[in-house]
Amino acid sequence: ENCTIYIANPPSNVPIIMTSSVINCHSMNVSWLHYESNADEISVEKFMIDVEPPPEDGSCKGGTCNTTNDFYILTELKYNVSYSIGVKAINCAGNGNYSNKEIKVLSVDPPSNVPIIMTSSVINCHSVNVSWLYYESNDDEISVEKFMIDVEPPPEDGSCKGG
Repeated sequence: ENCTIYIANPPSNVPIIMTSSVINCHSMNVSWLHYESNADEISVEKFMIDVEPPPEDGSCKGGTCNTTNDFYILTELKYNVSYSIGVKAINCAGNGNYSNKEIKVLSVDPPSNVPIIMTSSVINCHSVNVSWLYYESNDDEISVEKFMIDVEPPPEDGSCKGG
């Protein structure tokens, strides 16, 4: 009787980090491509992401996260900090090599548009209702988290400290 024995090897091609996009001031989406080197290579079971410094939410214990997808959303990152990110493929035979580690800085530009004051109406002798419209400049702009209202002179009740 003839018997064929197949020996599996770890993935030979390293993932290529293609994009990283900022989701908000504390989250980033990292995605990559991975090409199997030939038809005989055992399929990738998951990917390991190495992140230094590790996110603060504990999702990447020791700086390592795992996923079966070709992307990973890193959360609880610090704003304006550089992160070294590498990805490697894993199959039943073991770990492939890490991609070249890339430095990604989580930074966000301030909103580029100015709110347009549309209406202000007196509610009573001590209150005014102010409403406005705000248009984000493009789809790539991060959503506004809050608006700051400057009132001069400041209300006497202290609700707008310093104006």
